[in-house]
Amino acid sequence: MLTITRSVLLLLTGIGSALLVGCNASKEPAAQEGAAGAGPTLELKASTAQLMNWILDARADVVWASVGSIITEKGEEQLAPKTEEDWAEVRNAAATVAEAGNLLLLAPHVRDQGDWVAMTRKMIEEANKCVQAAEAKDLETLFTAGGDMYLACTACHAKYVLGEPLKD
Repeated sequence: MLTITRSVLLLLTGIGSALLVGCNASKEPAAQEGAAGAGPTLELKASTAQLMNWILDARADVVWASVGSIITEKGEEQLAPKTEEDWAEVRNAAATVAEAGNLLLLAPHVRDQGDWVAMTRKMIEEANKCVQAAEAKDLETLFTAGGDMYLACTACHAKYVLGEPLKD
C-alpha cells in the first residue's frame, strides 16, 4: 500500500495543472517594445502556455520534488537534497521560476493589472524564498516556501486556467 505525502501530492497536482495549461497552446506572441533608453526590444517567442509548461512548471517540479517524504511498503523515505549539486539544482530551479515569473508580467503574457500581477508577484516572492532556503540548506523553510509557491500557482491556475482559459 502506498501513502501519498504532501510533496508527492504537490508534484501530481502540478503535473495536472501543467496539462490544463498545455491544452491552450497557441500562436507566437508579439515582440515586447522597449522603452526609450530601457534597453533592447524583447522578442518573446514562447506562448503563455509554453512558458508555463516548458519553463515554469518544469522547474517548479524540481523544487516540489526536492523535499518531503514518501511512505511505501518498505517504510518512510525522506526526500532532501544530499549533495552540493542537489542543492544547486533546487536553487537554480527556484531562481528560474522567479525569473520566468517576471516574463508573465510582460505583454503578451500579462492578462490584467489586478489579480494576474498580484498572483504572479506572490509566486515570484515564494520562489525567491525557495532560492534563499536552498542557499541556506534549510529543509524546513524550503518545504514551507515550496508549498506556498504551489499555493500561489494553483490560485492563479484556478482563476486563469479553470475560470478564464488562457488565449494566446
